[in-house]
Order: sequence, then C-alpha cells, then structure tokens
Amino acid sequence: MSVDSIRSEIDLHRGTVPEPTWLAEKKLIDLDSIDLYSLELIDDWHMPGSESFIMDFQINSLKRTERVIAKACIKMSASAVVQEWVSRRELVSSAGIEVPKLYSVAGPDVLEEYIPQTLKQVYEKSDSDKREYLHHEFFTAYQKLIELGFSPVSLHDVRSHGEDIVIVDFGSDLGGIHTSRQDTDLRGNVGIGERFSTKINNDFQNSIR
Repeated sequence: MSVDSIRSEIDLHRGTVPEPTWLAEKKLIDLDSIDLYSLELIDDWHMPGSESFIMDFQINSLKRTERVIAKACIKMSASAVVQEWVSRRELVSSAGIEVPKLYSVAGPDVLEEYIPQTLKQVYEKSDSDKREYLHHEFFTAYQKLIELGFSPVSLHDVRSHGEDIVIVDFGSDLGGIHTSRQDTDLRGNVGIGERFSTKINNDFQNSIR
C-alpha cells in the first residue's frame, strides 16, 4: 500500500518541522530512530460514521511500533467542531475516564493513538471475572459521563487496551452537556437510577454484540 496518504496527513500537522523531528517530538519514534523508521498504511481513508473520515497507519522504528489513527471531520465549520471535540475530550479525561493519546490537531484533522481492541473483542476472550470487571468499568465510565453533564446517545464504539474502557468518540454519540448535572447515584435512586441503569446495561450489551 502507498504511504502517500500518510505523508500528506503528517505534512498537514508538522508544518515546517522536518518529518523525523516532528515524529520524535510527538514521541512516535525514539531519537535513535530518527533516520531509521518506516510508515505503513493499514487502512486508507474511509467513512465509518457520519461525522468524519478516518485513516489507520503505523510507524515502525528500531525499538517499537506506534499505531496511529487520523480523523478528518466533515461537518460544517469542521475546524470549530474539532476544537469542541478536543474540549469534550479534555473534560472526559479530567474525570479519570480513559481517552486516546492526542498527538496533534490541525484544523479539521486529528492524529491520535489507535486503541487496538473493541470491547466486544476483549469481552469474548475474557473469563467470567474479567467480564464482570469490564461491565463494572463500563458502568463507572458511563456514570462519570453523566456526572459531567453528558447524556450519551450511545457508547457502542468504546474500545480497550485489554483491561480498560476507552472513550474514542467525542462527537454526537457522546450527547450534549447539560448545565444542571443529573442524578449521579445511578444504583441508589429508584426513579432516575433505574432508568439510567437500564440504558447503561443496554449500551453495554450493544457494545459486546
């Protein structure tokens, strides 16, 4: 596969900084690999949803391989939308919820860490204790989002490093942010708690199907 798509995307982000120097600055290669690395296209630009195109590639160097995903927002006022996504990402991260490493933002384009597994992939190869743990982590992350004021539409595309729950979509699926925070005791409140608990469990089941 050609690496032209990767180089074009990196050029957009690096500006006038030489490519090897920029990659080292972003900790995508080590300094001793600055002249010894290669770019490998995994999946060229495609549109998995309604808000962005994505491209998946990896950077191979002497001591490690880094998998990266590029996202190009296609919504109206795309650059402003991406800045909103970055703000929402920072808010989510501030609550202790796992998010991908953010390497760079350039207008409507984002470069971030590729999270290797879907929740379904991790769940299917887990024993009963691990499955219970993943359900708990999903529930906890969802509860924290509600505490922040979000009303998630769906978290069906959460991913995982193998032991965690990683939020990767900061667009419309995350829902809007309410100025008045919602009830956070999802297990204890009979009314609101049961409604949200049912929604969370349904989303969890959708994520592992």
